[in-house]
Amino acid sequence: MEGREDERREVRRLLDAARDSRAGVLGLRGSAGSGKTTLCDDAIDAATGMTVLVVCGTESERDLPLAALLALLRPLDDRVDDLPDAPRAVARALLDGVGTQDGADPFTLGATCLALLAVAAEKEPVLVVVDDAQWVDEVSGHAMAFAFRRLARDAVAVVLACRDPQGADDRPCPIPGSWSWTELGGLEPDQAVRLLAGHDVTPDVATTLCTACGGNPLALLEVVRGLSAEQRTGAAALPDPVPLGPRGTAAAGRRLAELAPGDLEALAVLAVAGEGELPDHARALAARGLDPTALEDAERRGVVRWEAGLPRFVHPLLRSAVVTQAGPQARRRAHAAWAGLEGVPVVRRAHHLAGATVGVSEEVAATLERAADVAVERGGVAAGVDALVRAAQFSPEPTERARRRLRAAEAAYLAGRRDLAHELVTAVLAEEPDSGVVAGLRDQALALDASLRVWTVEAGEAHLVVMPVIERLVGPAPDLAALLGVQLVVAMWSTGQIRSGTGLARRVRELPITDPAIRHLADFACALFTLSAGDPGPTRELLRRTDPAAHRDELLRRFPLYYTGLHHWWRLADHGAAGLREVDEQVAFLRRRMATTLLPHPLMLRADLRFETGEVARARADLTEAIGLCEETGQGVLAGYAHAMHGRAAALEGDEPLARGEAESALETARSSGLRPILLYAHHTLGLLELGLGRPEDAARHLDLVRATAADLGSQHPKIVPWHADHVEALLGAGRHAEAAAVSAGLVADAERCDSAWSRAVALGTEARVAPDDRADDLLAQAVDAQAGMPLEQARTQLFLGEHRRRRGRVRDAREPLAAAAATFAGLGVVPWARRAEAELRAAGGRAAAPAAPDLGALTDRELQICLAVADGASNKEVGAALFLSRKTVEYHLGNVFRKLGVTSRAQLARLVASS
Repeated sequence: MEGREDERREVRRLLDAARDSRAGVLGLRGSAGSGKTTLCDDAIDAATGMTVLVVCGTESERDLPLAALLALLRPLDDRVDDLPDAPRAVARALLDGVGTQDGADPFTLGATCLALLAVAAEKEPVLVVVDDAQWVDEVSGHAMAFAFRRLARDAVAVVLACRDPQGADDRPCPIPGSWSWTELGGLEPDQAVRLLAGHDVTPDVATTLCTACGGNPLALLEVVRGLSAEQRTGAAALPDPVPLGPRGTAAAGRRLAELAPGDLEALAVLAVAGEGELPDHARALAARGLDPTALEDAERRGVVRWEAGLPRFVHPLLRSAVVTQAGPQARRRAHAAWAGLEGVPVVRRAHHLAGATVGVSEEVAATLERAADVAVERGGVAAGVDALVRAAQFSPEPTERARRRLRAAEAAYLAGRRDLAHELVTAVLAEEPDSGVVAGLRDQALALDASLRVWTVEAGEAHLVVMPVIERLVGPAPDLAALLGVQLVVAMWSTGQIRSGTGLARRVRELPITDPAIRHLADFACALFTLSAGDPGPTRELLRRTDPAAHRDELLRRFPLYYTGLHHWWRLADHGAAGLREVDEQVAFLRRRMATTLLPHPLMLRADLRFETGEVARARADLTEAIGLCEETGQGVLAGYAHAMHGRAAALEGDEPLARGEAESALETARSSGLRPILLYAHHTLGLLELGLGRPEDAARHLDLVRATAADLGSQHPKIVPWHADHVEALLGAGRHAEAAAVSAGLVADAERCDSAWSRAVALGTEARVAPDDRADDLLAQAVDAQAGMPLEQARTQLFLGEHRRRRGRVRDAREPLAAAAATFAGLGVVPWARRAEAELRAAGGRAAAPAAPDLGALTDRELQICLAVADGASNKEVGAALFLSRKTVEYHLGNVFRKLGVTSRAQLARLVASS
């Protein structure tokens, strides 16, 4: 441990914090042989009274999904029954090797990993050590990262040891996170002198070796093993160059060269095995005709050691050296030994069978495809990609090869590996026409290739690339053409080509579709997009013929964006209450499945519905969670919309720095992605903020941009982004009365065109605001009545009515609407408008009632989420499962909520929140 005293202290601080229920992650990064593994071993030795979980990544298994996660969690098998239902089902299926029922993605697995670590930590503190993290498979890495990021008040310490990217094929660490990394540099000469003093090395020689080895500790120790006594003391010259590169592999190879061939064969059997297979090492050795005693000489020479009755390599470099030194034939024989064992799980058997086979083989291909199916069940589509790619490579028959390549391409596409997907599709399309690949597979390849292009070409260019493919598929494969067409409509809509997209939606609807589910999807897409563009006709027709949610399960499997469309339809068609119920059910369903990738969109749609009902705090809580999940699951564009909407909540609550920061994040996403619709949301947020701050001119400037962008995009429905009333108010405040009247008239026309009762009620309020003084009072009173059930809009109309009456000298008549507005704003937490209403009420001789609601604005976003969930009656365990937090973390935040709100019981908390 020479030269690593500071790092050892960091490790001990980490362990002490975990024993005090403060979780932490420490990253150790350095070149091979820099001391990472030694520090990991030191952490394990210091973890007295702790459960220790160790996993070591392996280069040969970095594409074997879930290998590392299974090795990490298998020792916690006895704690699975303590988990809530959803993570218990996933964990049990995972550890039993039978897959998961719901096709869990890495983030579902991450939530399960978190739950299992948290439960284990309630018994005693836990140390997690992940050595050679750069070789952890991607599915395991993302699952671990999800869990480690969410550890907080848990007795868990995590040590990650990762090689420098330059030493790992420039591959970034597959366990991404914002935790700190300690860089392990080379030793200084004086440290090298002390390190080698016990090996009879003189200081001058030690200093020379330190320079030659770049201060790498392992390299120094390995070099010394190969030097003569005279060379160590300087009596004889050192070899030039020294017999070891900076990685230490040459000396490791020399150590292996001293072993008998049979011993190296035995080590090869160990080297190709995974952590979970080591208990069967004796059977595997026997399958190669080897006796376990073949490892004894390797143990004496410091190549392997025994831990808990199992042989393990002393250092990961030695395992890598064995694989290299053994040669391809010995590696294939070692893989064959494992593949032939009875009871080997299909994923492992496929891995070993492929490693043992040269050339093509339908048996290997079929086994790999079965392994991919199991991997998908365990870890989602991403987990099966590499097995499917290898299955195609081993396929001797062209049609089967093409089919497996298309399966792999679809999985790669859904997993975000679009370059690989494009490569696979291109290979299918490159097959000769007489190769035996059936025409239907070529059509699928064309459609998938076009689907890839929808999202990879420059914004606005997708239709130029994809439309010719749709036209080509209309005759032989109209259902594929329709699916591709709907996808293109969505892409065009997202890039602001609303008019063109709506026209395409109408064309897709006219295709000769035979599949009932795809027929419904085409009808629904046309209804949704034409309604958004201001034509409710197809929506009325759809409602007359069928339920908009028909074929839900089938379409969710084949076209996941369908449910997103349903969310938008409920809102735009004024089915807010029913939509909120269904979205609540969808959110609860996705939470039970721990489907973190799918959760952000329904959370954002629920926030939109809650803005309509004035539940600003609840909207903020949903959006906070949506942003976090978007960032964790790599959905950056969707996060842009969520940031803008979160800024809207902050603007209403009067948090100027947060509102501006969130709007700027959204604008940056719009600039980088070319998605102009995000501009509508971001500038609306900024306009609303300036309006609340009493700066109507600045508000009008932002809302002018919203109006121009909406007109340019063809966004006609007033509820897509509800900016009209804000624009009218800003224009009136800026003295631009004629323009305010024009915006109001446009809103009236759009509300009628879209047949939206909600929009008509808002339009009535804007009409009243721009009306002559002698008509304004009656129109405002009518608008107040029409806006029942729209508390935020109604309170703003009441405020305007009170201001109008006070300006006209009707001070006493102004008090009632002003008092009602002040009370509503205060109850909703809409601080800027509450202050304005209270000031107007005081000017009218009235006094605002003391707010009965708690100050939810004093809570952090996480505390607010937990507060609202507990107030709705959820237990701490249920809250943790829903929000992907441990029970201890929920308890910690809930304690802060009680303190900040001055309550002492859950019942008190529920009453306070209900009064808001």
